[in-house]
Amino acid sequence: MKVNKIIEEKGLLNLPVTYKGTDYSPITHEDVIGGIDKYLLENNFKIRGKEYLSAQNGQKAIGKVFLDYPDQECGFMVSWKNSMDGSMSFGLASGSYTFICANGSVYGDISSYKRKHSGNAAEEVEFQIKTACELMQEAMQVHIERRERMKEITLSNRMTAELCGRLFIEDEIISANQLSLLKKEMENPSFNYNSKDTAWEFYQHCTYVIKDTHPMNWHKVHKNLGNWFVNEFGLLVSDEQLVEYSEGIENIEELIEA
Repeated sequence: MKVNKIIEEKGLLNLPVTYKGTDYSPITHEDVIGGIDKYLLENNFKIRGKEYLSAQNGQKAIGKVFLDYPDQECGFMVSWKNSMDGSMSFGLASGSYTFICANGSVYGDISSYKRKHSGNAAEEVEFQIKTACELMQEAMQVHIERRERMKEITLSNRMTAELCGRLFIEDEIISANQLSLLKKEMENPSFNYNSKDTAWEFYQHCTYVIKDTHPMNWHKVHKNLGNWFVNEFGLLVSDEQLVEYSEGIENIEELIEA
């Protein structure tokens, strides 16, 4: 499958729906982009930037919308995925990104939504865009609380080495190539996160090395990594069950592969 790492927004507009069948209610990329922009404009959100990835001549796409947020380090991010050929469902997730490096952060227990292209799909998509944006304050509070808690957790060289091994060998969250990049990043960081030798710095190194993940797997990989850190360092903000990061659960990672 040919993948364009980056595509301009205009390249996703006015694309024809190529799905052939009677059990399909089209959701176009233009519907999603326009719906998000409309809600943000009407509610005075400031868009800091956008990024789009595509495959199959734009028939599959992932979008990320970066928003300002009153925090010194992080902003809010809404990410979505969609297809025009019926090959995967529409999905929407809330997350955050770090200003200094634009590393993304997605947790499975905060906000993720999926919808097959059937019935009143377009109307439900509009509703879910509104819901995701309305939950921004709550979602960002969780991200910020987890960030501050990770900053308080000091990691020795031995501890980070063990964590790297588990991420690669035991839980298969990162690849061999990413493990090599992670080692180099820890030895010579590309950015100063002002939190040396902490779980937060280590998390940022990890999100940095997975930035170039295949776009159709972006949500899955970032969410799996985020959930792994939540479980490893006890970052749940309530007494809920541990976040699942294995395949087979009903959430956005299944849809990326659909």
